Amino acid sequence: MINHIHPFDVPSTLGPRQYADLFFSTIGVFPEGVPELMPTDRGAPVVKADNGVELVNAVRQGGRIVELAEPEYHINAPLVFAPGVDLVGVNKAPVRVVAADGFKGSEMVSILQPGAGLENVDLFGRYLMVNGVQLEDAGDVLIKRCRLRSFQRNCLRMIGNTNHVAVVCCEMGDTKSNHGIGMQTDVSDVLIVSSAFHHCGQDGDDDGYGLDLHGSRVWVLGCVVYENHRGVKLPDAQSVYVEGGYVDDGTSHKYPPISIWRSEGGRRPNNITIKGMALDSQAYHIGIWNSDVVRFGNVVAMRHGKALDAEGAPFQLAIKGTAIRLPPVEPPVLPPVDAGPGVGELPSTAPELDALAGEVMRRLDVNELAHLVGQKLISSLSQVFK
Repeated sequence: MINHIHPFDVPSTLGPRQYADLFFSTIGVFPEGVPELMPTDRGAPVVKADNGVELVNAVRQGGRIVELAEPEYHINAPLVFAPGVDLVGVNKAPVRVVAADGFKGSEMVSILQPGAGLENVDLFGRYLMVNGVQLEDAGDVLIKRCRLRSFQRNCLRMIGNTNHVAVVCCEMGDTKSNHGIGMQTDVSDVLIVSSAFHHCGQDGDDDGYGLDLHGSRVWVLGCVVYENHRGVKLPDAQSVYVEGGYVDDGTSHKYPPISIWRSEGGRRPNNITIKGMALDSQAYHIGIWNSDVVRFGNVVAMRHGKALDAEGAPFQLAIKGTAIRLPPVEPPVLPPVDAGPGVGELPSTAPELDALAGEVMRRLDVNELAHLVGQKLISSLSQVFK
């Protein structure tokens, strides 16, 4: 278990283009190109649901805000959203929606239409359905301050031409197989910010990533991905930007924290940027196979939650494959995230890790040069002994 800010403790006072880095305890700014967040309050009429039966029926009628004021709701059928439906828990803590015995359906929430919101809701699947939330050909969807847990496969699955989705300050985990978030290749324009993904793929099969991102134009900002079967996979990914946060290599320790490769018969990953984050691995930190362009910079290498070896030197970033190093940049001095009243302050690790990042970058330059010289020497000797 790593020390990080919980997504629900991120203050609501952040600006519309700011995010909290859950690991480094800093405030960042959305990079250029990130889509605007859509509101859950669209000015629609408000309907209150008093029990699970009313809830199932309420979301099937479009153009409304369905408010949840009870502490807990039990449902025995999926929540199938009509167009323009926002489901909002109005209690201080996320309102719990539980799959009841005899639940019939493969998803707990199904969104097939444009314009939907899910805010301040705790979905507890009890492993009775395949996926927690499935978006199919959906658009303009905001999932904010939600907990999705205990599903057979994915907490959140995006398929079809789903686009313009924002996942903000959420916690997802506890799946038997598959992922925290899984998406298909036609999914595009997705923002995943200040969220935590853990304990996915606990059956230990050949999958089980915190994030499995096949889509295009995806931003992952300030998130923590830890103690899943594996870390983050970017097969087929196009134009993915990952900044801040923490990713480990999972409980299997079989693949790097971030694995970038072309799926069998799939397109080649392209235009991947990884910067300002911590990667924790027993071996390689980034694995790159058949990818055209991967850029990285200011990445902190860690082992077992530590950034220093026994001699007090920083671990060196290990990359399998070829990547382009971004010029070292001194990170801006950012104020610590205010966890809000009643929440214990977490120690800020940003200054220490920023310094380590710079040292790692300087050391890697020498190592890479030695590696390139060695490769050139081997090539020359091969020509001589032909």
